[in-house]
Amino acid sequence: MSMQATPEDVQDIRDLAMELAEKLGFEAEVTISDDILEEGALRVAFSVKEDQHFLIGQRGANLAALQHLFRALCRKKGKSLLGVTLDINNYVKEKEALLFQDVDKAVEETLAQNASVALRPMFSFERKLVHRYLSGHPKVRTESAGTGEQRKIFIRPKISTDDVSEIGE
Repeated sequence: MSMQATPEDVQDIRDLAMELAEKLGFEAEVTISDDILEEGALRVAFSVKEDQHFLIGQRGANLAALQHLFRALCRKKGKSLLGVTLDINNYVKEKEALLFQDVDKAVEETLAQNASVALRPMFSFERKLVHRYLSGHPKVRTESAGTGEQRKIFIRPKISTDDVSEIGE
């Protein structure tokens, strides 16, 4: 669970982010904002002018590793209670927007058919985003199923014909 970041925490995280970019050999501007999906969490956005693909990697693999490293550095500096999400040149923000468009379509389909709809298999951080995104939705709920790379989310009506048929069996 995240706690609210103090102005000192924000400055320490900005300094750490600038230091990391410098040590990796990248000139970057760093912007820190509140993460709209997780109360008390921060979004650390790097703006780099060139070679962003080295920081992001294929399908965001390098960015995920960089985020893991950054969180470890935050813990080492005593900032372990803060949730931190890294972004490079709005890569994560744009991916989230596309993901939420897909989720919104699946919600519409779920409600129109009053039946469960499966999303594509996703990385754990994507599933977490979807669960958070729909956590307050009044008409649908989410559930993860499957294992490994095939784990995906099902969006279900809060009361559906799927539930009724399972109860009757």
